[in-house]
Amino acid sequence: VQNAEPTVSNVALNPSQVYFGTPVDCQYTFSDSDSDADQSNVEWFVNGQAFYSGVPLPSEVNGDYIRGGDILTCKVFASDGVFTSLTSQDAAITVSYQDSDGDGLYDGDEFYQYLTDPNNTDSDGDGLSDGDEVNTYASDPLSTDSDGDGLSDGDEENVYGTDLTDSDSDG
Repeated sequence: VQNAEPTVSNVALNPSQVYFGTPVDCQYTFSDSDSDADQSNVEWFVNGQAFYSGVPLPSEVNGDYIRGGDILTCKVFASDGVFTSLTSQDAAITVSYQDSDGDGLYDGDEFYQYLTDPNNTDSDGDGLSDGDEVNTYASDPLSTDSDGDGLSDGDEENVYGTDLTDSDSDG
């Protein structure tokens, strides 16, 4: 019996709306007329850059690798272990922006860029939100005392009216 060429179709990403931290599943239909097992190769791309591939099927990727605005693509190359297709069937989705804690910073930016907690409005507990520290005061959202003067950032802003980033702003 001669080996038949397998095919894949109906490639789709699930869920249909993806945020930072959302696991994403690449689903497809595999067909092989001589009933060989599915050994298709799945490749994952973020903004056109490969970041995961392999056999057996890595059908799900951890959503911590993606941020709002990224384009996530799943490419499936049909294979039965003997014959592997040279062309892929693809599905792509644009990752949505999300701010889980409502502090004004997107979850992916908190996780990758600022290293703050996307589920905690005030990661350092100083009384100022992470978003305000980054966007308004240019202070450190991971330090309760950004300028090292012994006063918390929250107290400098809300009690003393001094500069959060200048250790000698009180004269």
